[in-house]
Amino acid sequence: EMGEHPGELACVGAALGGGFENTQELHVMKYKQAMAGEDKKSWDVAVVEEHDRMLKHKVWKAVPRKDVPKGHKILSSTWAMKKKSNGTYRARLNARGYEQVAGKHYDATAIAAPVTSDTTIHIVLTLLLMANWHGELIDVKGAFLNGEFEQGVKLHMKVPEGFEKYYPLDFVLLLLKTIYGLKQAAIAFWKQLLKAFASMGYVRSKADPCLYYAWTVNGLVVWISWVDDCLVCGRKKGVIHAKTQMMERFDCDEVGNMDEYVGCKVERDYEEGSIKMTQPVMLQSFTDEFELPEGPVPNTPATPGDALV
Repeated sequence: EMGEHPGELACVGAALGGGFENTQELHVMKYKQAMAGEDKKSWDVAVVEEHDRMLKHKVWKAVPRKDVPKGHKILSSTWAMKKKSNGTYRARLNARGYEQVAGKHYDATAIAAPVTSDTTIHIVLTLLLMANWHGELIDVKGAFLNGEFEQGVKLHMKVPEGFEKYYPLDFVLLLLKTIYGLKQAAIAFWKQLLKAFASMGYVRSKADPCLYYAWTVNGLVVWISWVDDCLVCGRKKGVIHAKTQMMERFDCDEVGNMDEYVGCKVERDYEEGSIKMTQPVMLQSFTDEFELPEGPVPNTPATPGDALV
């Protein structure tokens, strides 16, 4: 089972970057399941790393439970623990956002995970080919841990599994920043991203709120964002400078060239001046899940009058 509540799947989805399309193999475990396995030592290290990440971002402070206002709901948390295809162990803590109270813990009219549109992606990639631009990907580490709450919003959370050794009994955590799983986490991070682009001198497109551009000494430089995945395109010098600017503002992973993007495998042919986008991982997942037989692909839509046996 993925969780104890329908909202649990959404928490796990947020933990994996907003969706499962980028995963090579969807095998996510909860805390107890991971710790009961033969890789317990590796998971212990991953849990410590997650706690260190929370402290680095100053996500919370411990307060006595008795100091929480009477009747104030204290959220619980869950873990999404996954061994990645490169062999690393990733343990991500998520608040159970479905326990949040609308109007008190978040603005029900302002929940979104801002992403660029497929049309914008196609246009930017076309410009990349026409202008022979350079393109690179940057992933903001712990993106949702950068978000700030709206004024007046106060959230408390129980001490998560595995973190008990760090805090006294009868203490809870007052959240100072958003964390994965919260309703407002994605939009709160996006607002921080907007501030970063503004400080870097970029203008947000009126056509796509996740497209940002600037005319620089190195020519036009364009960014597009998909939650915490950022693609920057332009002349190579301009891209390198833009990356440096972003990494001064956020802790980032330099993913590098676009070998993969938004769940697609990207193949660029420099001689032909073309880009091919495919989804082999998704197709393989369909084959694995539904045990599709070998043979010709059925007609879609089906031929009128055909009977399905």
